Amino acid sequence: MSGPGTPGAPSKSRWLERVTRSLSRAGIPHWLESGTLLGAVREGTHLASHPRVDLGIDATHLEALLAWSKDLGRRFRVNRVFNRSGRRWVDSEVVGLEIGDVLGRLRADPVEAYLCIKFPRDGRHHWVSFRNCKWADSRHFETLSEVEIDGLRLPAPSDTERYLSFRYGDWKRRRDDWIAEIEDGAIPDDDVIRAVPAYERPKHKPRVRSKVTLEGARLEQMVGMLFHTLDVLERHDIPYWLEDGTLLGIVRDGDLIPWDHDADLSIPGEYAERVAKLRARWLPRYVLAAKRTTHRWLPGGLSSLEVHRPIDLLRRVNFHIDLLAKYRVGDRYRWIDSKALKHGDHKWYDRIETIEWRGRKVRIPADPEDYLEMRYPGWRTPVKEIDTSLQDPTIAERGF
Repeated sequence: MSGPGTPGAPSKSRWLERVTRSLSRAGIPHWLESGTLLGAVREGTHLASHPRVDLGIDATHLEALLAWSKDLGRRFRVNRVFNRSGRRWVDSEVVGLEIGDVLGRLRADPVEAYLCIKFPRDGRHHWVSFRNCKWADSRHFETLSEVEIDGLRLPAPSDTERYLSFRYGDWKRRRDDWIAEIEDGAIPDDDVIRAVPAYERPKHKPRVRSKVTLEGARLEQMVGMLFHTLDVLERHDIPYWLEDGTLLGIVRDGDLIPWDHDADLSIPGEYAERVAKLRARWLPRYVLAAKRTTHRWLPGGLSSLEVHRPIDLLRRVNFHIDLLAKYRVGDRYRWIDSKALKHGDHKWYDRIETIEWRGRKVRIPADPEDYLEMRYPGWRTPVKEIDTSLQDPTIAERGF
């Protein structure tokens, strides 16, 4: 049985056949990759827990691949994936393509293919999986073998089992807790990554029309929205604490950071669904939206909630409150923020203090100055540009 929100094997196989047939007609070599390859070799079908179809493409065919993607019919939804590693690990901004089924969005199990572009260099193929730099011996891709998946015979990296061992270790053993961003054997050692020149990530068309700053009327609007949110949480006995830039501004400056555009709170993960059910408590002035995930990094299905003003949602203005759901796993808390897997010692969150702000006592992590030094080294000196998807010491991922 597929996991929540995960397409079943028949849907994946139909989409796999459709995409690979189209690639073959265009003369673009390809092969099964990652979770799809693992499922094919180990089980002869798609992994129930893996949400997509994975294919590999050699970067020598990048120009043809991009041209192919532009010529696809209306049935296909194409999204270019860009290098988010912060490193010049590959020779292109585009590191992959997401190929979705437009009609699939109407079904309960929409399916997507991910085409990972692999760049040959000095005997290894390099690639970037969103933020994580990875590599493998080129001999696996210079010649290909074949494997079968649900009756389809498709190309696969040569010496397939050795390749799977390199990527997954004991790949014959099923593991529901394996995290590609941390445990993939294709992630180089830290000293290799540090030697790669930094790369300023390209700025692409934003999903919001405009950002605002927390000054003047916007500052007061944010304070009102934040106090309303705290009222709801406190009235329903939901633990919370100020987080990230909101905590930093209030502790350091006594107020929200003026060049910020949002406010940040955290709640224990086990309360996330309960908060989601309270969405009516924000209406009509505000809207509470839940962000769900199937990522195995979190033991729960909610990664965060957002509070918006309805008018800002309609106008696509980036002005909201983030409520991060932090789940305790062992002696650490885990969360996902800026699409990065993060974790922190339980000592910061198990004990909560209060601080007075604008005549109100608000909750903050224990030892706030030590906490801020851990999150933002040298935090007493203001820095306007911080990329929290790359520069946060709590990021658990490797290879960026």
